This record gives sequence, C-alpha cells and structure tokens, in this order.
Amino acid sequence: MGRSSKYSKEQIVTSAAELIAEGGVQAATMTAIAKRSGAPIGSLYHRYPSREALLAELWLDLIEQFQAGLTSTLDGDSPLEAAVATALYAVRWTREKPVESRVMLLFHRRELMQSDDLPGELAERAAKLEPQLGEMLRGFCRRYWGEVNSANMERARLAILGIPAESARSYLERGKTPPALVDAWVERACRAVLADD
Repeated sequence: MGRSSKYSKEQIVTSAAELIAEGGVQAATMTAIAKRSGAPIGSLYHRYPSREALLAELWLDLIEQFQAGLTSTLDGDSPLEAAVATALYAVRWTREKPVESRVMLLFHRRELMQSDDLPGELAERAAKLEPQLGEMLRGFCRRYWGEVNSANMERARLAILGIPAESARSYLERGKTPPALVDAWVERACRAVLADD
C-alpha cells in the first residue's frame, strides 16, 4: 500500500494561484511554489513533470469548477431567470474567490497553458472546455429563443458571461473585489441584452 502524499494537490495549486495573483505568472516558479506550499521541490517534480503542467492543472481546475457552476445555474426552470442567476453567479464567484478570479480574469489562458505538449490527461481536459461552454450557451438559446444562430449566441455570451466578467475585471485590475452593488448593474444589463427587440 503506497504512502499518501504529505503535500496535497490543493496546497500546491493554491500556492501557485496566490503567487500569480500577487505577482503575475512569472512569480509562480517551482521554487516559489515549493516555498509557499511548504512542499520540497522534489515533491513538486514528482507530482508534475514541469512547471507548465502544474500551471495548466491550476487553470483547468479553476475553469472546470467555474463552468460547472455556470452550467448548473443556467439549468433553471425559467430560461431568462436562469440567465440572470448565472450572470450573478459569475460576478459573485469573483467576490467569494478573489485569488482564483484574479488568475482567471487578469491572465490569458495562453500564459498558463504555455505548452503544446501537455500530458495526455491535461490535454484532454483542455480540449473539452470550449465545446462544453458552447453547448451550454446553445442549450440556453434553444430554450429561450427556440433556435440557435450566431446572433443569439452572441447575445447569450454577452449577457451571461461578458457583462459579469468585464464588471468584475474592472475592480480586480485595481486590486479590489466587486462590491455588492455591482449585482444590480449586472442583472439590469443582462436583462436588457436578452430583452425582446
């Protein structure tokens, strides 16, 4: 029976996220992550083949967690109310998880998914993200408008994802978290974008 790792994956990726949120992607070196997490650097390389793989796993963990919440919330009975709830979920998530939100919204995917040669499991996870998001939006369009077309997809993407992301980013870039009053603005904007012409 193998020994369980003394240093959990969560400790390691949380440390990486904190370093990125504080000092940018370049701050998350393997040495710095080891120091922050308390794990010997050998343990990091035992768990991850490279820094790129560690950062890719961090990015994937965050996006998968966030998208799962979006999908669950958008599945509500009333399509319009579900869309509003999903937009609010997105902006509230940034308030509840400021470190994770800074990593997701202030750094481009390419900065964290730097390698074209990720281990198979990470590459498979990365390949599923955009199709899952697209299917979520297509499902909303079918339920709300009765059809999927490019205009409906753009409206859905803006109302459900774009508005809360940009609202939150403007605060995160200044080192702040979005205050509660942003929720009312996001809801109003979401409803306006989705309103019948």
